[in-house]
Amino acid sequence: NIQKKKSCIIGFGNEYICNISCNISSTYNKGIDYISIPTTILTIIDTVLCGKNCINVLNGNIIGTYYKPKYIFINYKYDRYTRFK
Repeated sequence: NIQKKKSCIIGFGNEYICNISCNISSTYNKGIDYISIPTTILTIIDTVLCGKNCINVLNGNIIGTYYKPKYIFINYKYDRYTRFK
């Protein structure tokens, strides 16, 4: 039995991993805390601005929720497309 106050799910990776972890955290036990560590530009924009998560089923985004993470950690060293100096 997972207690809601003491548990969280951490999504570290690309958009697919963050969407699945956010979808699980939003639907399990009426929502537990979710921490997002995005590693691509698309995931950063999708996580920070939208808060949506969808899973492709039968050629469409059928399964999804709107659930914002409690914390978002962005480290540009993980993203190979940004070159800030």
